[in-house]
Amino acid sequence: MASRAASTHFVQFCIQWSSIALLYYDYVLTFGMEVKYIWGQKFRISTALYVCCRYALVANVIYLLTIANKITIKYVGFIISGTLSVFGRGAIVMVWGARTYAVFGRSRLVLAFFGTIGLIVIVLDIIGVPTTQCKGSNSIPIGKETPLAIEIGA
Repeated sequence: MASRAASTHFVQFCIQWSSIALLYYDYVLTFGMEVKYIWGQKFRISTALYVCCRYALVANVIYLLTIANKITIKYVGFIISGTLSVFGRGAIVMVWGARTYAVFGRSRLVLAFFGTIGLIVIVLDIIGVPTTQCKGSNSIPIGKETPLAIEIGA
């Protein structure tokens, strides 16, 4: 039974890294346009929102490195990961709100709705992230003698 749980954790870890690899592949493909349209322009609020949305995914990498024991001071890894996640989610809600506000003829009702939702997301993240704790073992069987295919078949 323990072997099955270990192989499940290993598969989840591999899926997480694969999704991150796909996202960063997209970053590489679009980096030229990012330099031209974002970094080649004057710094604005939209630039800050872009950075928060686009680079909040670094939090996933920091989190994975922390649970894989590559970042030895776990507290620091989790704090950095949580902080980047809070800014990323807040920026995403703000961008959605701004786009919806523009589409619906600059309705103050839409602005109030998304502003409230954005504020709630940020406040709940600030309250929730410091109290979040991982349960169970964080040991991920990477580099074990038994290959993944054998563990799944066991």
